[in-house]
Amino acid sequence: MSVINPRSIRAGSSAQEAERRHHLITIGISGAAAVACLLTAVAAAAGVLQ
Repeated sequence: MSVINPRSIRAGSSAQEAERRHHLITIGISGAAAVACLLTAVAAAAGVLQ
C-alpha cells in the first residue's frame, strides 16, 4: 500500500464539495424553471377561465 498524501485527500474532498455544490445549483435552477413553467400554466388557465 502506498502512503496517501493528505494534500491529495483535501483536494479530492474539495473537488467533491464543488461537484455537490454544482449539483445543488443545477437542481435549484431546474426547480425554479419548473415553478416558473407551472405559474405560467396556471396564469394561462386563469386567462382562459376569465
